[in-house]
Amino acid sequence: MINTNELLNYDYFRLFGLAAEYEVDGLRVQQRYRELQKEFHPDNYVMASESDNTLALQLSGYINQAFDTLTNPLLRAIYLLKHYGVEVDLVHDTTFPAEFLLEQIELRERIGDAENTADFEELEEIESQLKGRIQALAIEIAELFMVKEYAKIREPLKKLAFYSKLSQLVDGILANL
Repeated sequence: MINTNELLNYDYFRLFGLAAEYEVDGLRVQQRYRELQKEFHPDNYVMASESDNTLALQLSGYINQAFDTLTNPLLRAIYLLKHYGVEVDLVHDTTFPAEFLLEQIELRERIGDAENTADFEELEEIESQLKGRIQALAIEIAELFMVKEYAKIREPLKKLAFYSKLSQLVDGILANL
C-alpha cells in the first residue's frame, strides 16, 4: 500500500524537498520529479489493488501539477503567494498604467503584422524581447519575495502574466510557420 494520502497533503515545496521560496533550483526540481514519477508512476501499480492503482493515479497527477507549478515562474509566484495568504486574481484585476497598456497594444500589433507577413525574424525578435521582460519581472518578483513584500508582488505578477501569454502566442505562431 502506498502512502499517497500523506503525500497528497504536502504542499508542492515539501513534496519536492524544497524550501517555500520563489527561487528554486530547476535541476533539483527535475531530479526530484523523476524520482517521484519513478516511484509512483501508475504503470508501477498495474498489478496492484484497484485502490492502490487509483491512489497512484491521483499522486501522479499531483506530482505533475506540482512540477508544472514549480517550474513556471508565474504559477510558482501565485502558488507561493497563496501559501503566504495573499490571493491574486489575474482574471478580474486588470488595471494597469496607461503606458503598459499602450505597450501591450503595440506588441500585439507587431505580432499580428509579423504573423500576417510570416516574418520569422521579427517574431523571433519579439520572442527574445518578451523573454527578457519575463526574466526581469521574475527577478523583481524574487527580490520582493526575499524582503517579504508580498502585496507589492501583484503588479509585476500581472505584467508577468501578460508577457507570458504573449510569449505563448508567439511560440504558437512560430511553431506553425
